Amino acid sequence: MGYVLGFDEIDRTDIARVGGKGANLGELSRIAGTQVPEASA
Repeated sequence: MGYVLGFDEIDRTDIARVGGKGANLGELSRIAGTQVPEASA
């Protein structure tokens, strides 16, 4: 596992690893028509 995960690799089961905001952005990125800005490292 690397230090940076893309939103397409994150969902609500990853709250312990990425926090609530990251998990929610991962979930939002899966909804068609919803634009989530790319993460910057």
